[in-house]
Amino acid sequence: MMPKIAPELPGAEIYYVERFIDAESATRLLDLLLSRPEWSRRRFMGQLVPRSEIYMGDPGTNYTYSNRAYVPLPWIPEVDALRQKVQHATGKEFNSVLMNLYRDGNDSVAAHSDAEPEYGRNPVIASLSLGAERLFRMKQINGNARWEITLRHGSLLVMAGETQHNWRHEIPKDPTCNQPRINLTFRRIIDVNG
Repeated sequence: MMPKIAPELPGAEIYYVERFIDAESATRLLDLLLSRPEWSRRRFMGQLVPRSEIYMGDPGTNYTYSNRAYVPLPWIPEVDALRQKVQHATGKEFNSVLMNLYRDGNDSVAAHSDAEPEYGRNPVIASLSLGAERLFRMKQINGNARWEITLRHGSLLVMAGETQHNWRHEIPKDPTCNQPRINLTFRRIIDVNG
């Protein structure tokens, strides 16, 4: 497994590699993904979500989040190769990736936990960052503890164990950021009806 960080956080298991992929490879992948035509902004409660998304995965990895249905597009070779690298580093298998495009610091994701039934009891969430550096903030659900880290271009952050049951995480708005960021969040979707 990767290097563990933030051992002081109760009920959290966090791993981080700042240079998981080198800057040149990260920039090539960023440019490739920025050019994809599939980016779309969804709606939640009548409002546009403040980021764009692409969902890829194995057949049958459909899931629903915040009343939005996700049906996977087929893997493209570059993202599938990255999935293999993440699986090797974590020792875990992932069958889907949700990519989020933050166009600049006005795009964000509110505090949430990835605790949908389709992820299983203690999901492993592997999050690779490309592009602009952004703050990643965690807040304890039943307590006052907080933790944050700046996610670098080409870095990989993994949340495991009971993290999703005890903590919420977010990417807050950043008015100083004027560059795009893409986050690839690898997950394993299980068949909750099977």
